[in-house]
Formats: sequence, structure tokens, C-alpha cells
Amino acid sequence: MKDAEALLLDTDVFSYLLNEKSAYASLYKRDVERKRIAVSFVTVGELLYGAEKRIGEPAAGTMMAQAKLDDSSSGG
Repeated sequence: MKDAEALLLDTDVFSYLLNEKSAYASLYKRDVERKRIAVSFVTVGELLYGAEKRIGEPAAGTMMAQAKLDDSSSGG
């Protein structure tokens, strides 16, 4: 896959592909086959937010990011 075309997915399309039960997943599967998939930091944030909302507590990625911010602001 070294020379595979890269494709930046938005949050909705990435979510559809993660959820194979989604009726929309089949619409995009063929377009992403044999391509390097990328998502933006905005999409990562939206996915973490959605996960937190679903489970009712901070996702691991959010907790790690907050710990990193806390550490850097305390001079550590």
C-alpha cells in the first residue's frame, strides 16, 4: 500500500465505515478500498466527543490529552 492514494474522510463517512450496520457504509466502501485513510484532528475530536457522550464519561484519549496539558502547564 506504499503507493496507495490517500483519502481524507470527514466524520460522517468515517463513522459510517466504522459501523458496518450503517446503511451508508456500503455507499463508501468501494471508494476507500486500497487507499490510505486519514482523518483530521477535528474528526478525532468529534469522535472522542461522541464516545464520551455515549458512555457518559471522558474517553481515554481525552483524559490523556488533558493530563498532557495539565503537565505542561505545571512546568513538568
